[in-house]
Amino acid sequence: MPKFMIVGDSITEGSTGDYTWRYRLWKHLKANEVSEPHFVGPRQGLDDLTQAQANEDSAQYADPDFDTHHLALWGQPFTAVMEGIGNYVSDCDPDVVVTLLGINDFAWYGETAFQVEQDVRIYIAEARRKKANLGFVFGRVLPTQRGAQDAEFATRVNDFNTRLEALAEELSLPFSPVVVAQDDDGFDPELHTWDGTHPNSHGEIRIAAAFADALAHKFGLGSPYPRPLPEVTDVTKNI
Repeated sequence: MPKFMIVGDSITEGSTGDYTWRYRLWKHLKANEVSEPHFVGPRQGLDDLTQAQANEDSAQYADPDFDTHHLALWGQPFTAVMEGIGNYVSDCDPDVVVTLLGINDFAWYGETAFQVEQDVRIYIAEARRKKANLGFVFGRVLPTQRGAQDAEFATRVNDFNTRLEALAEELSLPFSPVVVAQDDDGFDPELHTWDGTHPNSHGEIRIAAAFADALAHKFGLGSPYPRPLPEVTDVTKNI
């Protein structure tokens, strides 16, 4: 029974009423050769956007029928977890760490693509320090409405995504592969988010499909996500 630890920010955590792309991935794995995918992590909730205080937990998934454990938090950057990731690896013992981070490093912390690349190097090294044969799947930073309006921001994101591909090739080991999911391929913030950043149901499917493809092709876990992608109904956000 493979164990996956999904690490991310608000795009991964989701908020009140979401299915989340974690849900979409779990459902796909369960239906495709991974009989009981086990998601691990210290958290289980969503962010409750109806509360004024940040990072209030909600259990109100659109469908809670999946393994909701994760290590994702609204606003979380690489810098917040890169040195502590080893402790989570020790506590949760994942086989594969699935990571979608980086947007907050650029949006709120003003880091350069080079700086975030160095953060990823630390992240991988600290995780491997606790489990040498750990597998890694990283997502590329997704297009956002800010990127469409701010050329300098978009340039940093694109630079990092290029660096991430090279970094994965450099640091991948036979017993500890590092691969990159193509989650940004065809992702349109106008069509696939509800606010320019956070995925709607169509965006969730696209992200989950990219990670499912990477897990199938590089790790032999499950099958690639079927195309064309299914039509889904977006949830209504009441905030």
